[in-house]
Amino acid sequence: MSMQLRWILVLLLFLPGFFIQAQQEEEVEDLDRIVIIDLGFNLGNALFPFDRAAPELMAGGELGFYFQLEADQPYAVGIDFTYNYVGGHSVEFPEIIDGVTFDLRERANTHMISLLPSVRLYPNWQLGKLKPYFQASLGAKIFFTDTHLYDISGGGAEVSEYDIQDSSVSWSYGGTIGVNIDLGSFVFLNARIGITPGVSAPVYGKLPEDEIPNSDFAIDAFRRINTTTPMMRYGIGVSFFL
Repeated sequence: MSMQLRWILVLLLFLPGFFIQAQQEEEVEDLDRIVIIDLGFNLGNALFPFDRAAPELMAGGELGFYFQLEADQPYAVGIDFTYNYVGGHSVEFPEIIDGVTFDLRERANTHMISLLPSVRLYPNWQLGKLKPYFQASLGAKIFFTDTHLYDISGGGAEVSEYDIQDSSVSWSYGGTIGVNIDLGSFVFLNARIGITPGVSAPVYGKLPEDEIPNSDFAIDAFRRINTTTPMMRYGIGVSFFL
C-alpha cells in the first residue's frame, strides 16, 4: 500500500472524530448551532474518459457529517464519505492439494471510496418544505482492487485467501446541488446531484464481456487504465438536523 494511500486512510479514520469533537466544544458556548448527519444511497456515472474503466453505473452508499461554525450563518462545514462498487468478475476451477480435489472460486473487485471535505451553503429562502443547498468539495477518490479465493467444495463459500492487488488515489474536487425536504421534527429527505472531476490515476477497469480471456485468474478480466476520474453522482437519503 502506497504511503499516499495510508495518509488518506488515516484522514478517513480520524476526521469524523475531529469534526464531532469540534462541534461538541462549540455547543458549550452556543447550543443553537446545528449538526447535520446524512445517510443515503448513490449511483455514480463515470464520464469520459473515466467511463473506459467504469462503463456501468456504480451503486454505493454515503455518509456525511456537517456542523455550523456560527449559529446565525447559512453555511456548514464537514465531510462526505462515499463508497461505489466499480465492477467485479468471478472464475471457478478445480485444484488438487495433497491428492484431494477442491472446487475453488476466485473473485476480483474494484472499489472506490471518496473522502471529500466540503462547505455547504443554505440560501436564506425555501419553497414550502423544500430547503435547497449548494456544496463545494475538495478531497480524493481512493481506488483499490482486491481478490477473494473461496473454497466452494462443500457447497458453502469459505474464504481461504484475500489480497489487495492494486490501489491508487485521484485528487478530486466538485460541486453539488441538493434539496432537503422536511419530513417532520428533525428528519429531512435528502436528494442531490453532483459532479466530481479528478486528476489522473491508475484504475483496474473490467474488460467488456466479449474481451475477457478464458483464465483461472479473475484479475485477468481487468485492465489497468490511467485516466482522469470525472463522474456524476446521484444521491437519495435522509438528513438529521440535530
